[in-house]
Amino acid sequence: MNRARWVGLGLVAALVVAPFVLPAYRTTFLLFTFMYITLASSWNIVSGYTGYVSFGHAAFFGVGAYTAALLILRVGVHWLPASLAGAALAAAFAIPLGYILLRLRGPYFAISMLGLSAALELIVLSWTPLTRGGAGMNLPPHQSMLEIYFAMGTAMTAVIFLSHKIITSKFGLRLVALREDEIASESLGINTTAHKVAAFALSAFFPGLVGGFYAWSLSYIDP
Repeated sequence: MNRARWVGLGLVAALVVAPFVLPAYRTTFLLFTFMYITLASSWNIVSGYTGYVSFGHAAFFGVGAYTAALLILRVGVHWLPASLAGAALAAAFAIPLGYILLRLRGPYFAISMLGLSAALELIVLSWTPLTRGGAGMNLPPHQSMLEIYFAMGTAMTAVIFLSHKIITSKFGLRLVALREDEIASESLGINTTAHKVAAFALSAFFPGLVGGFYAWSLSYIDP
C-alpha cells in the first residue's frame, strides 16, 4: 500500500508540473485525456453500478456545453461558474428524466437514451435564434490553457474520488444489489427508483461540467 501511495503521489506531482514543461500539444492531449476519464468514470456510476447501459450521456455533455456557452456570451459570466451552472442544469434535467426513462430496462433504456441525445441535437440545430444552429457559437478566445487544464484535472480527480466513495458505501452496495437482481432488492426494502435516479443525476453532473470546460477550451461549440 505504501508503494502504491507513493506512486500515486508521484503521478499527481508529474501531472501538476506537466503543463509548465511540456509543449502545448502534449498539454492539450493530457487535458482531453482528463476529460475522457471523467466522462467514462461518470458513465460508470449509472451504467457500471446499476447495469442500466446509457447510449445517450452525450446529451448531458451538450447541455453543459451550451449552458456554459450561452451564459458566457449572453450574460458575461466567467467560464468556471458558467460550467458549474451547466453541470447543475444537466443533473437537474436528469432527475425527472430518470424517473421516466429508468422504468425501462435493458435495450429499451439504452435506445431511449440514444433517442434523447438525437432529439436534443435536433433541438439545438433548429433553435437558431438562441444556439445559431449548425453554424455553432464562437466564444471569446482565452489566453492560456493552464486554468482549463487544472479545472479538467480537478473534475477527473473528483469523479474518481466520488466513484471510490460510492462503491465503498451502503449506497454503492445497494446499487450493485439492484444491478444483480432489482426485484429481490425491492423485496428487501431498497427504494430502487430513488437509488437509480440518484446515480443517474450524479452521472449527469460531470459530463455537464466538462462540457462547459470543453466549450471554453475550444472557444467554439456546435451540435
